[in-house]
Amino acid sequence: MMKLLKRFFGQWKTRHKDPVDEPDPVDEPDPVVVATGGDVEATTEGSAPVLINATVSPATDLPALPSIDPADYDVVYNGLTITDGITLADGTDNVLIRDCTISDATASGIYIGQCDNVVVYNNLVDGCANAGITTDTGTSSTGLVIWKNTVTNVGHNGISVWQRWNETPPVDHPDALVYDNDVGITGTSGTLAVREGYHGIYVQSTNCTVWGNRLIGEVGGNGISIRSSGLVRDNFVKVTTQRVNNGAQIKYYPDHKTGVDKQLVIKNNFTELVGSGTEMEWGVDLSYTTNKSTTPVVSDADWYVNDFFVQDNDVTCEGTEVRINSTLSALPFVTITQSGNV
Repeated sequence: MMKLLKRFFGQWKTRHKDPVDEPDPVDEPDPVVVATGGDVEATTEGSAPVLINATVSPATDLPALPSIDPADYDVVYNGLTITDGITLADGTDNVLIRDCTISDATASGIYIGQCDNVVVYNNLVDGCANAGITTDTGTSSTGLVIWKNTVTNVGHNGISVWQRWNETPPVDHPDALVYDNDVGITGTSGTLAVREGYHGIYVQSTNCTVWGNRLIGEVGGNGISIRSSGLVRDNFVKVTTQRVNNGAQIKYYPDHKTGVDKQLVIKNNFTELVGSGTEMEWGVDLSYTTNKSTTPVVSDADWYVNDFFVQDNDVTCEGTEVRINSTLSALPFVTITQSGNV
């Protein structure tokens, strides 16, 4: 099974309670964008203006990769075959999970509690009832790296990294790295209304890097759904959705708090149509919602990403390649730089 999955994905290659995933509201089409916060160079119907006076430079570098030598870790899962999943209890720090095969788990394949310095490397996660690889929604962690895994046939999200700003203390997994993973079929559990809220890669945490992943198959909602600040770069997305003409290959939906730098960079991604099933309506979608934390109170400027960079993406989708919500772009603190997209 691992060889077949690796071969399939390689064609494009150069115990806490499991969280209940939150569905995206179904968005209505937006009018042609009229942006503020910068000089408009060009506007075309269905696309966003190019703003040429951004006052900040985007962070676009790949973070340093950690060691994958078992000798460097205190807790190691190495080369195991597991049918009941792996759950890291709170306080299990400095962990390496590598080269494991995890299948047919009744919950999530790999579940990460309040654990620091966890590296999840080169595992096959197949056929799990809930998420493939996920963090806890009730506790925070730092130093999380999810790298070179294959995840497919899972009931919820393929990979999910959570945030809960309204918890005491707030829950976050800041600066996580989701790198070089293969994600296949996700969102197989529940009614259609539930499945629509499950994505290939689902990131709520602040300043996460989603880099060089390949998503191929059918998802419940969006390919990559990012809810906060971060970097989404060099990903290949070729997925269909269970939604009806309302999915996005890469989507920002601001129902979670931005990180301290307040930047989101979506750069050098490549998307394709599948040729069957329900194709994605939008390539890159910057959306808007008023659904934000009221306890504690957060100002709009500290909740939403302030500086967007949508650059050098090669997008093929069913409808609009780059769609930007007009209410988002009209926020006085928002700057959107769009260039080099085809």
